[in-house]
Amino acid sequence: MSWNFGKREGDIVEDNMVETVKNLFNYCSDKYKATTEGCSQIVEAWMKKCKQFDERFRNIPGFDAKNHCIVLDYKHLRETDPDQIYDFFNTFVAWWGGFDCRVIDTIDGHDKNWWYNEYTELDTLRDCINRLPANAINYHGAKEILELCEKAYKNYREVGVYTKESKDEYTARKNVLHVLRNITEQFCSKERAEEINQYDSRLKAAEGLKLSKLTRRWCKLIGIESAPNFEKRFARYADAINPLEVPEFLIISWNLLDFLTMSFGNSWTSCHSIDKKNVHGYTGDAADYRGCYSSGPLSYAEDMASVVVYSLPKTAKAPYWNIPKLRRQMFHISENGTTFIQGRLYPDDQSDCGRNTEFTAYKQWREIVQEVISKAYDIPNLWKNERGADSCSERTISNGTHYRDYEHYSNVNISYLENKQETILIGKDPICPSCGESHDETHWCTCEHCREGWVRCASCGEYEPIDNLHLCDDGEYRCDDCCTYCEYHNAYESNRNNFTYLRLW
Repeated sequence: MSWNFGKREGDIVEDNMVETVKNLFNYCSDKYKATTEGCSQIVEAWMKKCKQFDERFRNIPGFDAKNHCIVLDYKHLRETDPDQIYDFFNTFVAWWGGFDCRVIDTIDGHDKNWWYNEYTELDTLRDCINRLPANAINYHGAKEILELCEKAYKNYREVGVYTKESKDEYTARKNVLHVLRNITEQFCSKERAEEINQYDSRLKAAEGLKLSKLTRRWCKLIGIESAPNFEKRFARYADAINPLEVPEFLIISWNLLDFLTMSFGNSWTSCHSIDKKNVHGYTGDAADYRGCYSSGPLSYAEDMASVVVYSLPKTAKAPYWNIPKLRRQMFHISENGTTFIQGRLYPDDQSDCGRNTEFTAYKQWREIVQEVISKAYDIPNLWKNERGADSCSERTISNGTHYRDYEHYSNVNISYLENKQETILIGKDPICPSCGESHDETHWCTCEHCREGWVRCASCGEYEPIDNLHLCDDGEYRCDDCCTYCEYHNAYESNRNNFTYLRLW
């Protein structure tokens, strides 16, 4: 799958690049109104970086002068992922399978609903008693109602959802769950098979049986296959427990078009997406997506530090930039190459809290980039690594409108040569593809003056169509959250200047 944004014949020279960039912007959104003049300014700023990087990396094996990148044969090693295994069993199977419920379905002959109704009625009665004067209350009667209310609530919390199984079956389910969620090997060992069969002989576990197959058999047995999103969640689990080597291309690029399409993934996107159309075949919310840092790719493209690294299927053919990316990660290199930062990996590392361990692709890519930088800058391949945003942010100076994951995200890494650390200058103000002027707009690739029909709220600074805003009494436009209609003055007023007027008679 690829997208045709313009002619791509022959070498990518400046004139072709300008037209391709303009076509790309206008294809993504009619709001951009990209012009040849504006895109020429973008390309001109990028060419300064491009010439320097072309010269720096031209002797590296895999260098592609036409596409301004390095193309490497690469085997994506998908190792066992304990985090995904834990997620499948503990946050999905345990929840939908009812493993925390009690086998008991009644207390004193009454089920959960009965005890809930009993509690609510007694709680209402208790509330009424609390409203009465103290001298109107029988102490012992009130105390008895309080005790009954607390008992009803306790029984409501303790009585379980009836699972329609015996206690032995319920216990077997819990024991098998405990065993399966603690196995991170691809195949079942003899000891594990015997243990599982001891709990539930219907599973017919055997030495050498794939854990994914055994788990699927167990999920079918307990009836969890009908749970929403089961197939999607099980596929993640199967990938996580079945190590695999997948031949791919790994591309290290400083191509302007790769920056602009850095978040055009095969099934994912990110806050750096410039598009607002369904150009990927997405569905749902992602089908009309413009990243909240959509001008970030332009910010990266102009600096002298950033390269975008991404993987493609082995069947991919040049030009690579308009093929949906499997995974993508930003790297930022210091002037002399002795220090570089490795950003967040999409989509494999989407968790806001990061992963417990450094997973395979992340480590693989860093080691590959380390070797490439060592050769390109003629420095030793003897790197020290530090993980975490604190270590990275201490060695950066940031400008422009990109999202600074290296300052906010736990799974980032800095590599450096001992005693030769450098500060990395990341980002520049983006250039508007319409007028060619620099700007500081984060949400938009275009500047505020070039967005026809869009106006910035004078209070919160957010852009909206002018029809969604109100012209206030001070001559400024504001959104619904930042202004209020004053009936006394018969006009909209800023919330900060809004007073309540009392008419005195």
